[in-house]
Amino acid sequence: MIRLIAFLLLCVSTSAKAVDAGSGVEPATYPINFDVPETSPLEFRGGLVVRPPFQGFGGLSGLSLINSRSAVLVSDRGAWVEMDVQIENGRLIGLSNLRMQPILNAEGAPVDEGAQDSEDLTWDPRSGAFWISFEGDHRIWRVPGVGGLPSETIRHPAWETFSSNTGIEALARDDLGRLWAVREASSDYARPFPVFIWDGRGFNEKLLPRLSKHMVTGADFGPDGWLYITERKFSFTSGFEIRLRRLKYGDGKEPIADETLLEMPAASNIDNIESIDVWRENEETLILIASDDNLFLLQRNVFALFAIKD
Repeated sequence: MIRLIAFLLLCVSTSAKAVDAGSGVEPATYPINFDVPETSPLEFRGGLVVRPPFQGFGGLSGLSLINSRSAVLVSDRGAWVEMDVQIENGRLIGLSNLRMQPILNAEGAPVDEGAQDSEDLTWDPRSGAFWISFEGDHRIWRVPGVGGLPSETIRHPAWETFSSNTGIEALARDDLGRLWAVREASSDYARPFPVFIWDGRGFNEKLLPRLSKHMVTGADFGPDGWLYITERKFSFTSGFEIRLRRLKYGDGKEPIADETLLEMPAASNIDNIESIDVWRENEETLILIASDDNLFLLQRNVFALFAIKD
């Protein structure tokens, strides 16, 4: 019953607003540990929980790392969040210099209540621009940099039929510069998730197989060319379960390879993972994931680092 009440409260829209903390603060963190099954190809490299340093911090739903040490995120309430990531000897040891500011619309004002559910972002290292996906008013914005005004808006006719909370939840950019936008839900548990691929001129579509009741929450292309995704399942009786997968695509709509890297049950206390970034460093592939606390007191802002064993 406690979990049921908590979930119902979670679903109620919060009144917390995105605040401007552009000067940077040092967030309080504490370590958290996760047991990874020996059968998983992943190795746990450290976890941290960030205590909200001010009202409105949280709801982190997208993550991009700049030069592997500067994290840029977006929140559910239409805000940019930046912080420095401290990794030593391949382990996550700290998060610092946290900054936060509103995402602005084309007129230079903070995005309004009906259009601010920013869900994921991806970064273009060539131009320095970000692409942000939004739910509610389903669209993707191109923004020249953190704090900038949107310079392009992408829409698809099918997105107009999406409900307000089942839109483009995951967004990734491949090595050809194409955007891969993945819908959070599919119409039933046996139906694949639709993937909309924008090449700058128009859309192609692919399919992402659905393995269970898990729903897609985040995506990133790794340096190996695989599409890495996070998935979440919520149960009233147990809580959040997560899965990390990677998929390789060819010319067809279906993936040519699909590998589950990690499954964590609700008992792991992993929370609501919605963000992922994958990169190569010191001859190994690292994966950073982050959770969305929904700006809810009983949830947490979790960051966890993993390495691929092989």
